[in-house]
Amino acid sequence: KNAAEDRLRLSEERFRVALRDSGIFVWQQDSELRYTWQYNTVGAVLESDVVGRTDEALFPAEEAARLMALERRVIETGAGLKGEISLTVRGQRRDFMYNLEPLRDASGQIVGLTGASVDVTEQKAFERRLLDTQKLDSIGLLAGGIAHDFNNLLVSVIGNANLAADLLPAGSQAIELLHNVMSAGIRAAQLTSQILAYSGQGRFVLEPVDLSDLLREMTGILQASVRERTRLAFDLAPDLGCIEADVTQMQQLVMNLVLNAAEAIGTGGGVIMLRTRALTMTEAALSKSMGGANLPAGNYVSLEIRDTGAGMDEQTKARIFDPFFTTKAVGRGLGLPAALGIVRGHRGAIDVTSKPGKGATVRVLLPLAAR
Repeated sequence: KNAAEDRLRLSEERFRVALRDSGIFVWQQDSELRYTWQYNTVGAVLESDVVGRTDEALFPAEEAARLMALERRVIETGAGLKGEISLTVRGQRRDFMYNLEPLRDASGQIVGLTGASVDVTEQKAFERRLLDTQKLDSIGLLAGGIAHDFNNLLVSVIGNANLAADLLPAGSQAIELLHNVMSAGIRAAQLTSQILAYSGQGRFVLEPVDLSDLLREMTGILQASVRERTRLAFDLAPDLGCIEADVTQMQQLVMNLVLNAAEAIGTGGGVIMLRTRALTMTEAALSKSMGGANLPAGNYVSLEIRDTGAGMDEQTKARIFDPFFTTKAVGRGLGLPAALGIVRGHRGAIDVTSKPGKGATVRVLLPLAAR
């Protein structure tokens, strides 16, 4: 008897250790959907003992109703259910995979259910970031190829228009028309340069760049580029250290982000804060940023541009780096995609935090130069 009890205790201890390390939450509920038993420290899920309570006491009403409908279906049909569900836990939206099975007594009658769930929020977020990266790579490859071919055509258009204008006699009315062709071609070339920047195939001439110094030098042109009622504020780290970057591309990056912030503020006026910092980043922290999934841990320079504008909802924020997506009445939707391309071309990452009515913060991370 003692040997059997020892084997049972050992088996239960192994079961407890396996569950504790797996992060799986298991439980049982009676026919009234009250929790009668739970296993695993529930701190990662609910932060409290659930025994004697129902989902109505644990989750917002709409979520509880959806979850209890699933539990009732298992009890009424006797068939198990597997799937995913989103629940609000400690004020945060979390994703869970669940497995529900009917619980029967010795006679085979259904007396409740047993369930198991695991938090997959981080896993799903990583999968979304990986899909975003793959989408950006494929779109960038296509856009870059088209832009290169288009640039070759523009060389022919602009060059031949220029030659034709030179061949015409002075005073010919066709000269002005050919100048219009050349001007349009040059504007088209500027557009393709933005597409190439998005694809990460722009022409880079790398040199040591201190972003704090760069922003100080750009103060005048930045202030002239925004509306009078919009104020620029600077919080620039001294002795920031240098990144290896193309100065022209960095200037375009800053200009694109500041103009986007100014558009978000609108005519009512507000503040755009530009901030630089030196940071030590882990791979896990980098992976949460756009383009950061494959970046190594180490020392980075952070450029933050925060505005007091209208902010964005999650649906808009998910699309702001898509080429040609814009919320403006007039615009091409290439400013932020080009900024992302420049960042990725410099082996960096970018992320955006925003809520409606709370403004937005764009943070760019670029690797600190080793020398």
